[in-house]
Amino acid sequence: MLVPIPDKQLTVYLQDWDCELTILIYKGQVYFVLRQLCTIIGVSGVTRQAEVLQARTDLQQEIIQLSVRTTTGNKDTWCLSIDGIGPWLYIISEQKLRSAVKPNILKFRLTVSKLAKMTFTKELTLSDSGEIVIVTPQDKRIMELEERVHYLEKFMVEQVEDILGQHGLRLTDLEKWKLLHAPDEEV
Repeated sequence: MLVPIPDKQLTVYLQDWDCELTILIYKGQVYFVLRQLCTIIGVSGVTRQAEVLQARTDLQQEIIQLSVRTTTGNKDTWCLSIDGIGPWLYIISEQKLRSAVKPNILKFRLTVSKLAKMTFTKELTLSDSGEIVIVTPQDKRIMELEERVHYLEKFMVEQVEDILGQHGLRLTDLEKWKLLHAPDEEV
């Protein structure tokens, strides 16, 4: 069976937990790498955790294998949905948790939920250089306007090309660039 690739993948550093956490979006659902979650809270046996989750009828739809991008290439790995984290943390025996995690398990769950929401609502994204960026509502509006301007520029060039094409003429790449970036110059 072919393991699906997530639509979006971000890795964020959790300062309070001194670790990285990969956030994945697949078919409109937010997932986390189960191995990372287990490492953070100190639970061993990722395969066993995946088996437990699959065996529970109330949680089996919350776990999926995804092809996650790593430094050594894509790796098929078990991922847990945001909706499955709370119930999963609840069924784990407290004795299995790292001692530093026990009193902060609710805080961890809230941190993970907040990151998931920010990623899904596009408040958290990656810059072109791969840096994590928190997007403000103003930034979102600017990005929407930039997308509209880009669409209108492309539409304008297509219209000019259609008109010229009707007369057997065509624009060169340089002329297209000038039309978009130096509109005051004669093309």
